[in-house]
Amino acid sequence: MMAISNTSEPSVRPLSARSAIASTLLGTHPPTLPAAVLVRSCEILGVSSGTARVALSRMVAKNELTVEGGRYTLAGSLLARQRRQDESLAATSDYDGRWSMFIVQSTAEPRSPAERLAVRNRFRNFRYGPIRDGVWARPANLANFSEAFDALHEHADHWLSTPDDPVTMIAGLWDIRNWALRATRLQKAMTRGFGGLERDDATTLKVNFALDAAVIRHLHADPLLPSTLLPKTWPGEQLRRQHATFDAAFNRVWRTELRRDR
Repeated sequence: MMAISNTSEPSVRPLSARSAIASTLLGTHPPTLPAAVLVRSCEILGVSSGTARVALSRMVAKNELTVEGGRYTLAGSLLARQRRQDESLAATSDYDGRWSMFIVQSTAEPRSPAERLAVRNRFRNFRYGPIRDGVWARPANLANFSEAFDALHEHADHWLSTPDDPVTMIAGLWDIRNWALRATRLQKAMTRGFGGLERDDATTLKVNFALDAAVIRHLHADPLLPSTLLPKTWPGEQLRRQHATFDAAFNRVWRTELRRDR
């Protein structure tokens, strides 16, 4: 089974300069901001300006950012991550009962552990689950199928099939029960955090920034399955709607704080 979340109370990752910069740009469209804004954003979130500037330089060196005219823009894996993040907020296409399946092609030379991990991560990023080693599948309901084909055909052969018992297949591929439980906990956390944002309380920005990022990560772990194959109480769409409201409130307070010292 493909584990997609845990059931512990919503926790947030320690806020580093890199995560503050990356998350700020991941939530910006287009993903580009002046250095001064990124540094000030880090300061609001409790990261010193010096640490933020060092992180910017390191991210450029790692091809996670590009810089031109004092503006930093997402690049490389982070830019691809933003596209996947946006997809997790988008609607899926119609489902006609068919599943998309890939069999990973063998190679003349065995793949290294790093290469095997990269292939597995690529399938997981497109929300495929492993039926067995080298065989990946999901319902054929993703709206962005053409991009998935381009990325996955490099490694595997593809076909469409109609399983006899898709609900049982889903239960074996994704831990949807735990995903739903954590989604509910995140909804409660956003409800608590929203009060401070409604009061324009800038002191809540740090914790709510980390919560906002945690919700986005969890939405990215949503396998985006057809509603006909999910429990009636599935919280996916509700979590997306609540996050949209929470994110808008966070950005309003964040922008107000950015302007405060100008």
